[in-house]
Amino acid sequence: MFKKPPTFISNTSDDVLRTIEYFPEDEYLKDNSSFFNLRPEVINSFVPEILIQASPLCPGDGPYLLVAIPSVHNHMHVREAIRNTWGSIASGRKWPRKSVAVDVKLVFFLGVNEATNMSDLKAESGRHGDIVLGNFLDTYRNLSVKIAFILHWTITYCSNAKHLLKVDEDTFVNIPLLIDILHNVSKQQERYIIGHKHNFHKPPVVRRGRWSVNESVYPLSYFPRYTYGHSYDISHKAVRDLLTAYKYMPLVLVEDAFFTGILAKTMGIPRIHCPRFASASETNRCLLLEDKFVSQLGFGKNTSDYYDTWSMIVNNKCRK
Repeated sequence: MFKKPPTFISNTSDDVLRTIEYFPEDEYLKDNSSFFNLRPEVINSFVPEILIQASPLCPGDGPYLLVAIPSVHNHMHVREAIRNTWGSIASGRKWPRKSVAVDVKLVFFLGVNEATNMSDLKAESGRHGDIVLGNFLDTYRNLSVKIAFILHWTITYCSNAKHLLKVDEDTFVNIPLLIDILHNVSKQQERYIIGHKHNFHKPPVVRRGRWSVNESVYPLSYFPRYTYGHSYDISHKAVRDLLTAYKYMPLVLVEDAFFTGILAKTMGIPRIHCPRFASASETNRCLLLEDKFVSQLGFGKNTSDYYDTWSMIVNNKCRK
């Protein structure tokens, strides 16, 4: 646990800082610790072909924050809403009434399926330069592969990014607050993953349904503690370690449990809980304006939600 709140660069309130803490040890897995060792041979090896490349790529000395958003081909309207609202900070360090002194790059990552329209994606890429399309099958059950693709792309084309934020399309992010937190956490720890810790003390493994995990790849009854997948940040020094672990560990298709739980534990990457990352139970958009939350869920079904929340931030007026 953090001994004392670090000194934040801007006006982030102390009540936010006091909530940040390291995950406790996964003591319930101590009898199964041998599972969390890299296998002697590569299990998951792929260098995905890039069909559409973001342009321009990352500068040699940055950016400070790479925002990676998994997307799908027919969500053009969602991508446009993100670019025009919270993601617009990637176009020039601008946020209402805030001074942001670091560079932010926004990239949408997609795979392919039978409905992929290459012409539309290439045209969108030509307009914005923030699309990366990999030659792998884009399905829900392939999300762990998609995250590995993001890690591979980051290491290959954006290796100097200080932080990699993985964020889902249905999530709105308060970028200045996130940057403040990252600046200060990084003073105490250079290698870490930070997000909202799963609510279960011992996250159970599901064997049936959408999030099912086969016992042949993960035989234990519980996952290590992990962050929810809607938004979590990986520091620069942890990105390569996660990709290494991905290659040498059995592939679990539950993305957040796999990367921020199993692989982080395997590589000894500290996991940090910040409850101001999105919580499914908190839908008060005013908390984004008031710098009480880094991220919130529930966007995407209606793109007006992005614009309404952004208008609230721009006009500095809360509408509950």
